[in-house]
Amino acid sequence: MRDAAADDETVAVRRAREGSLTAFEPLVLENAARIIRLAYHMLGDWDEARDLAQETFARAYLCLKKYDPKHPFSTWLCTIAAGLASDRLRHRRVVWRAGGLIAAAAHDSSASLDPDMMLSLGQALGRLTPRQRQAVVLCDLHGFSATETSAMIGCSASTVRVLRLLARRRLRDLMSQGSEIVATPAGAQE
Repeated sequence: MRDAAADDETVAVRRAREGSLTAFEPLVLENAARIIRLAYHMLGDWDEARDLAQETFARAYLCLKKYDPKHPFSTWLCTIAAGLASDRLRHRRVVWRAGGLIAAAAHDSSASLDPDMMLSLGQALGRLTPRQRQAVVLCDLHGFSATETSAMIGCSASTVRVLRLLARRRLRDLMSQGSEIVATPAGAQE
């Protein structure tokens, strides 16, 4: 049995597909914070995350005919956002704002985390390859399954599991070094 929120979303998507920009607005409001957090976790910059979220919603509106209502609308939006973030990471040198990722995650949580550990972990995340960071951010920070993540980043679920495994090993190695981690992304020229 579907809940009222899912029914409201279905109606809003249907009306937006018919050209109603007003019907699209609640979909944006419902998903904006999640898309901005996802973009920030992947890019490490709040301003760029907000820009990417705007681009995500613009693309989604223009491509609504491609949306498959059998899947959650939020997952489709995250797929668009992850793809746009990947494009940005591929086409420029990433300036990773160390510690921001974990600080943002901690801000959303009531758990008390050691600020030094958060900074080190944020810097370590900046050292992962973009694909490893995508897998960790989507699965571990945003709770998507390997299958959902694989659809978002365009690879198999087993590739996502391998990326997460490699990312976790790299994070463990970087965190165990005990020295300050230089916040330069893996693969970037120094």
